[in-house]
Amino acid sequence: MSSLRIRKIICYIITTVMVLSTVLTGTGAVFADSADAAAENTESAASDSSADTSVNLSAKVKGTTVTLTWNGSEGANYTVKYKISGSSTLTPWTGTVSQSADGKYNAEITDLQPKASYEFSLYSGDSLIGGPISVTLDSNGIENLHAVTGVHTIRLEWTAEAGKAYIIYSVGSDGSLTSLGEVTADTDSGKYTIGNLNSETTYRYRVELKNSDPAIFSECQATTEELPAPTLKISYNANNSIKLSWNKVSGATKYKIYRSGKRIKTVTGTSWLDETTSLKKGKKYTYYVAAADDGGIGAHSNSVSNKAKKTYTSAKVHTLYYTGHIIRTGAQAGGGKLFSDSARHHRIGTVPVGTKVTTYEPANGSLKIRYKRGGKTVTGWVNKERVKKTKSLYTTKDYSTAAKEKFVKNYSSGTHYLIWSSQYTQKVNIFYRSSSKANWKLVKCYTSSTGKIGRETPRSKYYKVKSFPRPAADASKHPGSIYYHHELGWFYSTHKVLYVVHFWGRNSFHTCPIKYINKATRDKGQRTKVGKGKIFSNTLGHPGSVGCTRLSVEGSKYLYYHCGKNTRVIQW
Repeated sequence: MSSLRIRKIICYIITTVMVLSTVLTGTGAVFADSADAAAENTESAASDSSADTSVNLSAKVKGTTVTLTWNGSEGANYTVKYKISGSSTLTPWTGTVSQSADGKYNAEITDLQPKASYEFSLYSGDSLIGGPISVTLDSNGIENLHAVTGVHTIRLEWTAEAGKAYIIYSVGSDGSLTSLGEVTADTDSGKYTIGNLNSETTYRYRVELKNSDPAIFSECQATTEELPAPTLKISYNANNSIKLSWNKVSGATKYKIYRSGKRIKTVTGTSWLDETTSLKKGKKYTYYVAAADDGGIGAHSNSVSNKAKKTYTSAKVHTLYYTGHIIRTGAQAGGGKLFSDSARHHRIGTVPVGTKVTTYEPANGSLKIRYKRGGKTVTGWVNKERVKKTKSLYTTKDYSTAAKEKFVKNYSSGTHYLIWSSQYTQKVNIFYRSSSKANWKLVKCYTSSTGKIGRETPRSKYYKVKSFPRPAADASKHPGSIYYHHELGWFYSTHKVLYVVHFWGRNSFHTCPIKYINKATRDKGQRTKVGKGKIFSNTLGHPGSVGCTRLSVEGSKYLYYHCGKNTRVIQW
């Protein structure tokens, strides 16, 4: 084969290879382009699936509230997250998704910033199924609305326009509005306080610019604080009973009492007696108290602890005892005649002059006595004039509440109150019942002072708060009424006693003597007014009066204002 032919064949082969290479290279580029396009289409499809337009997420703006609406599925778990545009922090919405009558789902996001732009996204579980969608809040919200809370108050504050009027609404759980009032701003700071609220309770309010169209308003939510803790103390510990008392907490309607960690009682007052039936002698008990209202229970008080003590618990009540001795009287030079009865009809012996005796009951001008004779105790009745009393045998202990209520159980009274002045315990006990069929309940107990030896307070179980003629000068000030049972006071040249309540002759309940501050105050009408002064003869807790029953100012005032004419008085 000629060299020329060989060269032609070689050129053909080279040309064919070049053509095939070009074709193959072009095909590869096409395949690569197709692959890139497919990848782009895949990414696009993935991007489209992340924003599922089937939920039809939409937003409606009103004031500072945005309401989202979407098509949902039964049983799905939806979460709404939002952020201020430009921020990287998503805030989960903590409200509850609702479903409207048309089957759509709704989320109402409130308390947003006026004029701000937000982005909202909808998730099902961890998957984004709607949004983000951007909204800009109306410029007609009330700016900087916030609440300052107290225990029973909420004060709303906002940026206002001076001279403009604002209407304040309470927003119900169903969205209903109740007008609370309106306020006109004097400056650029608006304020409105809502009072008489329950503690620890959440409230929602709206502040709206009056006569604005469309309405310019904002809403806020706030929770009142808890009631403060009272200060607790033990004010009485006797008769296997412990009495608790504490200060009044403003706004509290009741108090919860706890013993050894358990709530045992709810009361409306500021004291309570844990009675004999509950406690055991010598056992230690720990208490605390919490103020409460309809909103909840406030902070616990300090804890107090004590052991129950047993003192005088006998239900057998007796009057004041005395020690003394038999004396001669007038023509009766011999010993005192002793009788078996108070009427002194049946004589049983004679008590020698000088014999030491204990008297423990008066009746019919007689005294029941006991004394020792030949190693034995002898009892009987003698004429009260034959006994010289030397010492009052009173006690600083007290009867239990149960014993007191048992003692007065069968007594009647002309009012809802009954007074028992226990001369033995030097206590005035005041009872109350709502009707004649109800049982007497002890409501007050005050330490008292009855008559000293020689000026003893008369004793009877059948006295009553009485009426007697007014002095002429006083009666002229009260035309149409010439009888009265209370006097504001007895005013003397150097002192006075106040809140006088009469029960037998001039024997009365009243305060301890009160000395005028000085001559000037006495002369400036203090002799005819309550005025001021200083207790100068405080004999409370033991017999020391000159016949009347003395009380503290508090106790005297209570009788004066509560126990009217015909109230039963037991002096025993």
